[in-house]
Amino acid sequence: TVAETALIRKDLRSLIRRKEMASWIAIPVIMCIVTIITTPWNPTASTMYKMLFFMMPGFGILLLTFFLSIVSIGQEGSAFVNLLKAPLRARQIVRAKLAAALLPSTCALAILMVFVQALVQPRLEVMLAVAVAGFAALLEATLVGLAVGARYPDFTEVPRARFVSKQGALLGMALMGAAVVATCSPIFAYPFFPSELFSLSTATVITVAIATATCYFGYRAATSGVEQIYRRG
Repeated sequence: TVAETALIRKDLRSLIRRKEMASWIAIPVIMCIVTIITTPWNPTASTMYKMLFFMMPGFGILLLTFFLSIVSIGQEGSAFVNLLKAPLRARQIVRAKLAAALLPSTCALAILMVFVQALVQPRLEVMLAVAVAGFAALLEATLVGLAVGARYPDFTEVPRARFVSKQGALLGMALMGAAVVATCSPIFAYPFFPSELFSLSTATVITVAIATATCYFGYRAATSGVEQIYRRG
């Protein structure tokens, strides 16, 4: 809707205009840059080593989307009352916040996948499994962050805006880590099993199933959290 699009545009503009967002964005960006600079690239190394090279930048992208989503409700501050008056339902706010967090991180992950394909050149089956796990984890991290951010928002603007309570930030990190590990564990476990017993396609299907369940409950929790704020407001 028009209202959702306006909210997405406002959130995207705030990424570069609000100085309070700089610290949330800087951590994952610095993590990616430092890893790329300090870790030597060996073109003759094994495929496994090359894939591990991209794991830390990938984790940095997950942190980026998680941070953007967990602060998305609290960053409204006192202006959140305007959202309550706007022609927006809780689900529309959740979808708009998801889109605003996913857009930059999805672009970053897509670029990373291009580098993985160009530099590592894995088999098509392996590349598909990595892409599925990566984008599934990205959506999970976003939904978990938004669900926690809606439950533990911090609308305080002075003396310093935090956007999310300390308890919520710690809980969100733990839940995000558990969700990503659970989703990616079938892919990571695949090399340790005989292919006759546990194929990569089976691991990918299990990953999709876990991610689907996590995203469903994350979306429901995020919507419920925003609805509670509506009732309190």
